[in-house]
Amino acid sequence: AYSRGLGASLLDMPYNGFDYSMSILLPVDRAGVESVKEKLTLEEFRKLLYNLREATVQVHLPRFKLEEEYKLKKVLPKVGIQKVFDKSQADLSGINGGRDLFVDEVVHKAVVEVNEEGSEAAAVTGVVINTRTIGGPLQFRADHPFLFFIRNTRTGDLLFMGQVNRV
Repeated sequence: AYSRGLGASLLDMPYNGFDYSMSILLPVDRAGVESVKEKLTLEEFRKLLYNLREATVQVHLPRFKLEEEYKLKKVLPKVGIQKVFDKSQADLSGINGGRDLFVDEVVHKAVVEVNEEGSEAAAVTGVVINTRTIGGPLQFRADHPFLFFIRNTRTGDLLFMGQVNRV
């Protein structure tokens, strides 16, 4: 799908099973990823997804791997998870039968990797771009910075989102 307001095209590639998909939001302007980020809203993203049409597409994506690690000890108490961190209040007796255990830290690590095997595992099924080339499949070439999203297609929940700068 193409958004004139965002100045970007969207490619959506379902994973096997079709409960999840990866979407690539590619700015038309090679240096336009910051502009797209400023203009992008959840409503605009949903509109792009709604306007997708199934097509055969030749996709050129760079290999990339993004890893992030978050320490959650300071964040979890803000959402009401406190006692497990307190030596005097933690009750993890279900683990060892005693009351001597407490949580010292919670670490969340997220990894997204796209490579040749990942591209083969994800069946590319849909895209609409504003122009069609005569004599062959549509081309989607992510050869400059872009945004990506991984979502649950049943619920619409975004599970991951990120930005690839070096291609």
